[in-house]
Amino acid sequence: MVLVIVLFIVVILAIVVVHIQLNKIEKKNFNNGICPKCGEPLVFFATETTNGDRGYECLHCPYVTWVNHFSLVDKDFRNRIR
Repeated sequence: MVLVIVLFIVVILAIVVVHIQLNKIEKKNFNNGICPKCGEPLVFFATETTNGDRGYECLHCPYVTWVNHFSLVDKDFRNRIR
């Protein structure tokens, strides 16, 4: 029984660590709404209908990034364009 509880805690901790790492990667890719390749602002272009992810693209170079629908990475950016 103790082994099951310890295993459960380890799995939960692993999920939290993976989520934090993925959020860091997403934040780096979004770069506060600025294209990391050319420095121009990113433009919202689509919402994925199956899961709600939001897509942003640079109109000056071929850079595209997606933000997870659970994420708050683009919260301030979305508030600016409303």
